[in-house]
Amino acid sequence: MLKRSLVLLAAVALLAAACQKPPAVAPAPKPVGAGAALRLDHSAEPASYRIDVTPDLQKLSFHGSAQIAFDAKTPISTLTLNAVELDIVRASLDGGPPGKVALDAKAQTASFDFGAAISPGRHVLAVDYTGKINTFSAGLFVLDYPTPQGSRRMMVSQFENADARRFVPSWDDPARKATFQISIVAPADQMAVSNTPIASTQPLAGGLQRVTFQPTPKMSSYLMFLGVGDFQRISRKVDGVDVGVVFRRGAADKARFALDTASALLSYYNDYFGIRYPLPKLDLIAAPGAGGFSAMENWGAIFYFEDALLVDPKLSTESDRQQVAIVIAHEMSHQWFGDLVTMDWWNDLWLNESFAEWMEGKAVDHLHPDWRIRMTEAALRNNAMVLDAASATHPIVQPVDTIDEMNAIGDDITYNKGAAVIRMLEAYVGDDAWRDGVRAYLHQHAYGNTTHDDLWRAIEAASHKPVQAIARDFTEQAGVPLVQAEIMVGQQPGSALLLTEQRFAADEASRVPRLWRIPVIAKPLGGGAEVQTVVRGGGPLIQALKSTDPGPLVLNPGQVGYYRTLYSPSAFGPLATRLGELDPFDQLNLIQDSWALADAGYAPAGDLLQIAERLPANAYPLVWGQLAQTLDQIDRLYDGLGPRQDAFRAFARKVLNRGLARIGWDQRPGEPAAAGVAREQLLVTLSDLDDRAVTAEARRRFARFRADPASLPPGLREPVLDVVGAHADATTIEALEQLARSTKDAQAQQQYLVALATVQDPALAQQVMAYALTPEVPVSLASYLLGVIADRHPALAWRFGVEHKAELDARADTGLRLLLIPDLLYSASDPVLADELHAFALKAFEPGGRHEADKVEARVRHRAEVRSQRLSEIDRWLAAHG
Repeated sequence: MLKRSLVLLAAVALLAAACQKPPAVAPAPKPVGAGAALRLDHSAEPASYRIDVTPDLQKLSFHGSAQIAFDAKTPISTLTLNAVELDIVRASLDGGPPGKVALDAKAQTASFDFGAAISPGRHVLAVDYTGKINTFSAGLFVLDYPTPQGSRRMMVSQFENADARRFVPSWDDPARKATFQISIVAPADQMAVSNTPIASTQPLAGGLQRVTFQPTPKMSSYLMFLGVGDFQRISRKVDGVDVGVVFRRGAADKARFALDTASALLSYYNDYFGIRYPLPKLDLIAAPGAGGFSAMENWGAIFYFEDALLVDPKLSTESDRQQVAIVIAHEMSHQWFGDLVTMDWWNDLWLNESFAEWMEGKAVDHLHPDWRIRMTEAALRNNAMVLDAASATHPIVQPVDTIDEMNAIGDDITYNKGAAVIRMLEAYVGDDAWRDGVRAYLHQHAYGNTTHDDLWRAIEAASHKPVQAIARDFTEQAGVPLVQAEIMVGQQPGSALLLTEQRFAADEASRVPRLWRIPVIAKPLGGGAEVQTVVRGGGPLIQALKSTDPGPLVLNPGQVGYYRTLYSPSAFGPLATRLGELDPFDQLNLIQDSWALADAGYAPAGDLLQIAERLPANAYPLVWGQLAQTLDQIDRLYDGLGPRQDAFRAFARKVLNRGLARIGWDQRPGEPAAAGVAREQLLVTLSDLDDRAVTAEARRRFARFRADPASLPPGLREPVLDVVGAHADATTIEALEQLARSTKDAQAQQQYLVALATVQDPALAQQVMAYALTPEVPVSLASYLLGVIADRHPALAWRFGVEHKAELDARADTGLRLLLIPDLLYSASDPVLADELHAFALKAFEPGGRHEADKVEARVRHRAEVRSQRLSEIDRWLAAHG
């Protein structure tokens, strides 16, 4: 799953174990290992499920029947499966009389008693039941969307982490794999989609049909998918596989980029993994709206919210197009790494997600090397480091013993730190050895389950390098290493690089010492041999340099290592002076590290401002984009500080306008794709910095757009709408609302609504928040829009969110409810708000559900400290430099 919505992360349900010990029967074995408190015992193992579903989309309910084959390992008096919000109408065993059913809502289980012990061997449980269809993305759920013929409704599904139990009584555990055959009764004029191709279609009375799908391979329950709606599909054959994109009727022109991308990626992955995609078809399914996630890797039927899959030639920007390619690559890599081979338990979720996060960049870079997508994704590595440097961080591999802990693991550590560590290890062992290890791992564990040690053993066997020790340092302990670098020049010819390590800490509570074995690369700026070594901690490492001229030396070229770099002043100065000679990747890294070091008090803020002043106008566009993001972050810390903020904004505008002057407002013939991405970032950031020229030009283009929609090219549509929305008055707000109301296209509607949510005027922001909870806004977008508002108005959104928690919970995924309210304070820097969050979390969440609140609280307190201690340093630098 790609949990990359603009605002929030998603997670899933609530679960506990239930195990009865009847007399005269040996006690059922207790579950052992990771997640033991949550998992059903192993007295029985599932073999296959045959599930028939009849949904009623208007009543938001469904009737289901299931034939569940299982193997009893020991005599069983009571068979217990996972089930939540299901009413069991009837249950029988092996065609016998009905049994007794006990539902435990808290434990989310259904226990079946047939009056006698179930003997060892193969049995079939037949169950008739009813369940709920939700309006939020858990289990089966519906989405409403506008069309030229009026509002339409589709049904889709989301079962990760533990919501398959909302669909069928089951062993809802990634390690309890089985085959699944699904059938659905649906309108005859609609399309039904599942993991596998259709096996048969049977006409029924009343304009209905029963669609039965082929059985799936052996897989985890959370990978099932079922959807029905007024869909269309385009497809092509790739390496013998029917690859298709499924979408709401009328959106065929938006699906072609996805089909082209998926087709190219399938061939690439077949070659890279050394295992051909094992299913006969692969569908990518688009649905309007938003959730706490962007997409889900259901085997053979990948689900996406539309903005993560569809590229509209009239609406989508260059960054939209690139992001779609990234998300497609992420989810398709899961078809092998996650679906074919699955983590044994959720503590190793990173095995799925970190790998897919890493693989997405590798695959897209293969298809579009001109995009330099690794630079775009460098921001994600930096985001992980920001979280990992705070006291509320956690290891990549962590215990998951409650549902709340399960919900909390899908964050920047699991996804982006894990991906960065994989990238570092690949560089350490070499591309070929890494790929050979991955192929061996997949071949050995196909259709099975693994832990992280299985992967390390395979990589170590292929590379003959001590991977496990380094990997464990980075995956089993939290924190970011800080490598300090100094070039020593002695009296004799030659020089040496002095390297020391410590833990990089953003707050006092995270300064607990830790040591890592760190693969480090250093590269002379002027060329020459790289220095490759492993810093092992416990003392300084002196590495001889072959060149007698120390010159500028770049540590971590290409950002392949997961660590911050602190140069000594004598090493930093030459780099800053020759900034224009650095590779764009290294310029990017210098910007990110310089602000992180200043933010945490390791280096002067003037280092970053010096880089900002010296960045050449012809720097690679993505470097300008990163600088814009960084200056925007600092500007948010100045909010409310009047003349001090004005002075910083004047500096930032002057710097960034050099980049905008080079890139320009309009696409130029032959410009790199990165220019379009950077243009979006520069325009929005300059608007945030109150650049009147940018705002005036955006308003002029918006006025022309209202008269002639074709006048605004797709690359400028989102940034112009966002700039106009940010500086909107009441009249403009009404105009955007009217555009959202009148459009018959779900993607366009979402663009207008997001533009509304960027508004800077507090009174109008309050109005937009209230509007988000009205029937005019799709249910799935309400929390999304509130999060956009919170980026500029954290206190306002926080208090609104607390006041309307019940209404927001009703619109949010089950796990998202633990994240939604705390994340509204993500951009806050007022310690009073941190106190309010702390008190709220104690009252609203169980201890295991406070992880996100703890992270956000630590962030707010740190930002308050930076605001009080670091901004005065920036003020002094600005005063000294005119």
